[in-house]
Amino acid sequence: MSGFSVEDGKIIFTYGSRTVTTTDGTLVNLLPASYDVSTSASVVFADFAKDYAYNWWFTVQKAPDSKWGLDEGCRTALTIPPMEFSQETILQSVPAGVDFFLARVRLTRTVAPTHAWAGSSVTPLPIMGQWVPFSGSVLMEAELGMARAMSIYISGGNLVLHRQQSVSTPPGGFGQYGAAAEGFGERSGGEWVVSSSGGIPVLLLDTRDVDTAISTNSFPNQQTRRGNGNACITSAPGVSYASTYTVEIEGAFGRRS
Repeated sequence: MSGFSVEDGKIIFTYGSRTVTTTDGTLVNLLPASYDVSTSASVVFADFAKDYAYNWWFTVQKAPDSKWGLDEGCRTALTIPPMEFSQETILQSVPAGVDFFLARVRLTRTVAPTHAWAGSSVTPLPIMGQWVPFSGSVLMEAELGMARAMSIYISGGNLVLHRQQSVSTPPGGFGQYGAAAEGFGERSGGEWVVSSSGGIPVLLLDTRDVDTAISTNSFPNQQTRRGNGNACITSAPGVSYASTYTVEIEGAFGRRS
């Protein structure tokens, strides 16, 4: 047998011994369709600041003809220093008393990074070109030490879109290693240096290897060392890790009581 009653200010519907519904809790209602949202926005993740890591290495060995053989070389990598960025964009104001927003979104990437990140293609993590339910946040891209995210929520009486991108702490170990370049006898060593700040290495820029026969082991030129005549390149023209997405948004506002 079904029933209806009002107890302690609460409305209760029952079916036999089972409570079908009651106002003893939170009621959730969506606003009329006239308040529904249908809009789009551009989500821009800017390119990162860039630096480089420079490795110069050498080996000095005595040859059978009593001369000395010098093997030296260099390699350079584009690096991305640590960073944190976040920004809110107001999409529209919300009706009075609104508590939540239920939405679906359709994402399209219109600008993609030009190069791989540490050997991995920077691909979107969400499904592209299809409507998907959306509530809260989504990780848009993520590679070694890098992440980009997007959120949609209500804040300060507005519906806002929040974008964020981060690059993590760089590796250490910069400086000289092995033997000093100036010296006598068979030896090897080198150095890792940066331009202005350490960063995560993401792209190999250049590599060189030079063999030289010399009459002494006094290391005459160090030609592939940074700043010298046969140094590896340190610039990366045309490399961009910027991404841009178009996000289409459809949704409804709701209230809790």
